Amino acid sequence: MTRYMHSRHRAVRVNKFEIKSPKNDDTNLSEDLNFLFKILLLAGLVFPPLNTRKQKLKWFAKMFEAIVHLCAIFIIIVNIFFWQRRYSSVTLHFSTTLTIFLAIALRFTLCLVRKKIPQMARNLVLLYNDITWNKQHNSLKYGMILSCFLPLTLTIIASVLDVYHIQAERAKEEHSIQFLIKVKGMSNYQSWVYYMFLFLVPIKMYYAYGVSVIIFILCCEVYTIAKRIVVALNEQIENHDNSRFLITSRTLNGYLSFYNRLNQTIAEIDDVLSPCVLLLYGLMVSGQFYTLTVLISQDTGAVSFTTGFQNVIVFLLTTVAFLVVTLIASQVTEVAENVKRSLYKLADIVVNNDELAVNEKEATNSYLVLIAILNGSQLSFTGWKMFNINRSFILTTMGVMISYGVIIVQIGRKNDSL
Repeated sequence: MTRYMHSRHRAVRVNKFEIKSPKNDDTNLSEDLNFLFKILLLAGLVFPPLNTRKQKLKWFAKMFEAIVHLCAIFIIIVNIFFWQRRYSSVTLHFSTTLTIFLAIALRFTLCLVRKKIPQMARNLVLLYNDITWNKQHNSLKYGMILSCFLPLTLTIIASVLDVYHIQAERAKEEHSIQFLIKVKGMSNYQSWVYYMFLFLVPIKMYYAYGVSVIIFILCCEVYTIAKRIVVALNEQIENHDNSRFLITSRTLNGYLSFYNRLNQTIAEIDDVLSPCVLLLYGLMVSGQFYTLTVLISQDTGAVSFTTGFQNVIVFLLTTVAFLVVTLIASQVTEVAENVKRSLYKLADIVVNNDELAVNEKEATNSYLVLIAILNGSQLSFTGWKMFNINRSFILTTMGVMISYGVIIVQIGRKNDSL
């Protein structure tokens, strides 16, 4: 158990579902979340830990965070005034500007809600420990390391390929960056612009796709924990339903009370992360639009091997992040629907067994209130209340991508005919 759980005043904790004592494992969920906060700290995002220990490198992280924000704003300015001359396609220029703008908005939104994230994590840990009181915790650290290492490696490879592409462009007279600003007698200034591009490319890749990696890891871990809680609750209800033990109204009240807590926790998670999820989806879709424009549109001219490979990496990174976040969040909703059906089934059994007797008036009133909450609840994650995250959302996005690809191909053919 973590320190903050010992420090707060609570009554004696009783497990409503199992009577076995918990195992003293070497790792628990709070340690995994603290490890996640350390990863975010290295990325320049400051989060207070779940325990009371003083956070290390706090001022360094804040300074690094401020520097990255300033660099990102500088990238936007450079992109608006200079990048339009590098790209012959207006779509590429717009997609690049939109991607960096969404990355900045995503980062600042995360800074606004980060004070709520530790409290959300505490409530999630309490709920997780209540439902998995007698089970061994499967650590999430290896998954976090893998989900951080692979996208980071792909981002570095894409940055190197982009730098190589800029150097190749400079070697060609028709695509030379020295001709971006046609001012005679200012070769030193033109050379400075070239090195500025080389400096901004890695920062652009980090900020545009590194930010998505950060939020991708945070959302995936929180959604995974919520899925574990819902799955554990569903398993306990099914085991109780399949057993020969009599199901009473008080037993049902215990399950309904836990479901009410779960509903409140899911709503809290959605309030904190849904703005970031909306911007994350916008960032990933914008990256996909950019790569499709480079690979398919005929306005961009012939695509070199390095440019094509770089855009394939970016497309895979954004697509995989989009699919993983959507699938994990949709699994929570799907299992939660099974939990609701199981609870309705238990409620019918209680009613048929005449367990709601007059002498159990308090239990009966509590049962009716919780059933009303169950009827009006829907455990699902959203994108800032604008859309529900489910499997059908994947098909909708794929349809948008296909339509966009057809449009840019048709525009290219129309320009060729002219």
